[in-house]
Amino acid sequence: MTTPKPQRASIIFYDENTGQIKVCSVMRSKIQPLLDKALTMNVPPDSADHSDQPITDEDARQVGGLAILLQGYANPELRARLQIATAEPMDWAPVIPPMPES
Repeated sequence: MTTPKPQRASIIFYDENTGQIKVCSVMRSKIQPLLDKALTMNVPPDSADHSDQPITDEDARQVGGLAILLQGYANPELRARLQIATAEPMDWAPVIPPMPES
């Protein structure tokens, strides 16, 4: 009987010391408390949980583009380097949450 491999998580981040976007793989158990609080997205984006829908090249392209654009949102110094086609021009303005109704 083989022992199952521990689950891993992939993380993309901008390293301001090197000016590079980096990808790493970490033990999921080490960051599970963070994942439990994170906003997540299925891949493909329109698939339901437990779906066996194929994951295509286009899905990979879109997820990679989204991950990089999120780094551009958080790191303005990176934006000039981004040459990613989007359906609409990027609006880097901060999102203002709606005021709660009284």
